Amino acid sequence: MAVKIEEKDGVMIYRRPSRKGPRDLWRAWQVLRRRYLLRIRLMTRRLGAGYVFCRPQGGWNDTLVQVSLCLDYALRHRRRLIIDTSRSGLLDVLARYFRPASTFRGIAFSVPEGFADHSRSMSCLPASLTGRGVRYESEYREETNYVEALSRQRLTFDMNRHHVEQLLVHEQCGGGGDSRRFFDWAVPTKEVRTEIEKSLHKLPLAYFAVHIRHTDRKTKYKEFLAAVQPLVAGKNILVCTDSFEVLTFARETFGGSRIFSAGDIPDSRGQSLHHNPGLTDWRVNVGALCDLAAMSGAEAILRPSASLGFQSGFVDLAISLMNRQLRRRR
Repeated sequence: MAVKIEEKDGVMIYRRPSRKGPRDLWRAWQVLRRRYLLRIRLMTRRLGAGYVFCRPQGGWNDTLVQVSLCLDYALRHRRRLIIDTSRSGLLDVLARYFRPASTFRGIAFSVPEGFADHSRSMSCLPASLTGRGVRYESEYREETNYVEALSRQRLTFDMNRHHVEQLLVHEQCGGGGDSRRFFDWAVPTKEVRTEIEKSLHKLPLAYFAVHIRHTDRKTKYKEFLAAVQPLVAGKNILVCTDSFEVLTFARETFGGSRIFSAGDIPDSRGQSLHHNPGLTDWRVNVGALCDLAAMSGAEAILRPSASLGFQSGFVDLAISLMNRQLRRRR
């Protein structure tokens, strides 16, 4: 059964569907089948000599979308996949947070030692990287997404074609629903799982989750929370936000005893977290994953409509995971 969606006074409400009945069992079987067929492909595939180098830009959802797109291409064309999340989003090594779900061939969650130097001898797409490999600078342009700073050539390649170049580089941002596929083949590390479980066990058994983004993307959060208030009367409320200002206001509005937060929220003073190394670290990244797990286990997720705020892809990811294994168990 699909997530139930309704809108009231600028609030989008996504209610958890019932888990009873054969239709839900069929959906669960489809998820398991897709996941394990993919894992079999990843364990048994024959590898060629080429590489896909994925350097995703954007927040968590954008990061997982871009990684999933690159994995699809690497699978179809028997290439190795190297993931570098040091420039955006995590601003850290992905291997500190996730690992392959099984022993997969040809996937690196960090840049192998010496690869940057080795890549200089490879033929590349975009062609402007030939002779430099993955040692380049990038910049964002509204009309084209990310480009290589010197040539202004877009940092990607045609994913609908076979390419003969040894190294294909993809550094782009962009969200969507493909992020959920990341969890078909990757799982949190033991350290991250431990932090998620500790965070979830601090929450009440039943709660509504409210998500508000208010740093680089602004939300009319006071109007939104005023509209939310009658919808959550008597409920425990999980507030997921990137803004310490919003969390403080929510506690004042609803009363501190009913307000919960899964992850730690730094006071960024309106700056985005995913492009600021001074604000983003292990604690903040794990906090975001705690938020993701907690939202996916809520009775309902409430977010602003387009008229009140930014439609975060992070919430879309939480909604898509509502029926999957991130659901908390007691």
